[in-house]
Amino acid sequence: MSGASNRRRGHDAERHVVAYLKDHGFPDAVTTRNTGGAGGRQVGDVAFTPGVSLEVKDVAVRAWPSWLRQAAEQAEERIPVVVHRIRGVRDVGRWPCALPWDRWFDDLDGELVTRVFGAPAGDYDWLLNIHIAPVVAHRRKGAPLVAVMRFATFVDAVRSDR
Repeated sequence: MSGASNRRRGHDAERHVVAYLKDHGFPDAVTTRNTGGAGGRQVGDVAFTPGVSLEVKDVAVRAWPSWLRQAAEQAEERIPVVVHRIRGVRDVGRWPCALPWDRWFDDLDGELVTRVFGAPAGDYDWLLNIHIAPVVAHRRKGAPLVAVMRFATFVDAVRSDR
């Protein structure tokens, strides 16, 4: 596939994410392509809330560790989050998203996790053994632990944090 076609697919996926965010409580969501990025530099593909650097990927094969490494390098002090478009799935809320496991818990002081699971903040090691949980842990050999969830789960938690 040509570079122009890949870019178009990426732009389309970003626009779908922005539309989803606008429909779910973030009326100021915008692709950073339209804004030129923060201070002339892009920080993430989509801007929708302070403290989050959101990258959107539209490729066939998932590569969470490398995507998150790249997102973290560009995120500065923001939480790096990567959304992966699933072809054939129109509901953006069902697309998976990932962020570093430690950022999911530490930066949000467990409050976000408490809202998602309806349980008090604390030790979440039990999550590693539960596959039906809305957040699952993912690790490739030698890579940091990654929290993977539906984009809707992440958006709902962030919205209720405002």
